Order: sequence, then C-alpha cells, then structure tokens
Amino acid sequence: MKKALSLALALALCMGLFSGCGTETGSNSTSQPAQSSGETVKTVTWASTSDITGLDPRNGNSTITASILASLYSTLVKTDPQGQIVCDAAESYEQVDDTTWHFTLRQDVYFTNGTQMTADDVAYTINSLRDSEKHYALSGDFSFMQVEVLGDFEFNIITDYAFPSLPLRLNYIKIVPSAYVEEVGDEGFA
Repeated sequence: MKKALSLALALALCMGLFSGCGTETGSNSTSQPAQSSGETVKTVTWASTSDITGLDPRNGNSTITASILASLYSTLVKTDPQGQIVCDAAESYEQVDDTTWHFTLRQDVYFTNGTQMTADDVAYTINSLRDSEKHYALSGDFSFMQVEVLGDFEFNIITDYAFPSLPLRLNYIKIVPSAYVEEVGDEGFA
C-alpha cells in the first residue's frame, strides 16, 4: 500500500511540475529575434514550488536559489559526480600552511556581462562576506576567510584558523563581478 501511494504521489508531483512548463502548443520554449543582433533569443519557462530569493549569491541560502545560481556563477572549485573536489574557475590550488591556500585562476572565465574574472573579483566576493554592516545571508559560513591578491590571476585565501576542508566549503561561494556590483549596488545586483 505504501509503495502504491508513494508512486501515485510521485506521479502527481511530476505532472504538477511539468504542467507549468509549456505553452498551449506544448513547447517549453519560444523564439524571438534579438533586438540588436539578429540572433534568436529563447525563453524557457521554469516551474518551481517557490521563488528564488535573489540573484546575489552571497544571500542565496535556499536550495531553489542555490540550484539556479549554480547555473549562473562559477565557483573556484566544485564537486564532480563522484564527490571529488575539482577545479572550476580555479586552474590550481594548494595548501601553503595551516591557514593559507594559494590559488591560480583560469584565464578563460568570463561573467555573463563579458568581463573576465580576476583575483580582484574573488577578493571582492569573499572579503565582502566579512563586512558586518552588509548582513549577507552567507556571512556566518564564510566570514572566517579573506583574500590577499597577488596578481591578476593569483591570490591566497587566508583563514582565521586552520580549516583543512576549505576546498569543500569553497564549493558554495559563487564569484560575483565586482565592478558591476559596485556600479549597480547590492540591491540592483540582487
């Protein structure tokens, strides 16, 4: 009985999820000419049980928000399907001592606005979480670290205390474009 009820609930959930994903013709996307380039713009409809909390990953603390933001932003490292930590925007990293980790960024990572990701963006993202006046939702999880920029694509992450699982924690920090955030402000960016 429990198995049949579980199957019925799962089927009802799937039907409810996908019923909001199409248009009257059954298509899940629409195409329109782009306004300036002649390219085709596609619109995808996403059905979800709740809305995201915003586009600033420093405040993205819900599962729905995190899943959407993972498609929009790069992290320094991420976990692969086997649960191993692999580089994402970072080209390499190494632990220098108990509280210092050295990173080199890939030079082919760009934000959606076309600007290249640099060590300054990483520093801005991580160091902003230490700003007690900002009250970012993720501050408590990451305020024990700060970034020391060494060059355009090299930096150290320095922790307030030994934290050997830092690479795993970095899986949850999405890097933001510092110049754009400074231009539009936190509220405009969110």
